[in-house]
Amino acid sequence: TEQLYRRVLPFQANLAIDGLRPYGAAYRLYAVAQNPQTRALAPVPVRSAVLVTSLCAERCRSCALAGPGSCDACDEGTFRSQDGRCLPCPPSCLHCDSEDSHEHVLDLLSRGIAVGEGQ
Repeated sequence: TEQLYRRVLPFQANLAIDGLRPYGAAYRLYAVAQNPQTRALAPVPVRSAVLVTSLCAERCRSCALAGPGSCDACDEGTFRSQDGRCLPCPPSCLHCDSEDSHEHVLDLLSRGIAVGEGQ
């Protein structure tokens, strides 16, 4: 047990977590150490600081004025729709910030045609 509690080996863990609620939901991650030889577990798990999901909508750079789930400024290659979402520009679009391209994308979406990268 001395090795489990007195020695510390540097480590790194990369996690991908799906299914989190968006727009400001708070979470913590918990982890417990295990001795690889004896398989003994540490008596107390460690926990992360509080992690908060993004308040902004998907593909959004800033939502300080629009509020959670909406957008003030969209990422490059997207434009802001009338309902405050950031929609991807179609691949054929030369000037994504023009009103013509916005209308084209909204028309495609209204007809049930998916719009996005690689399409």
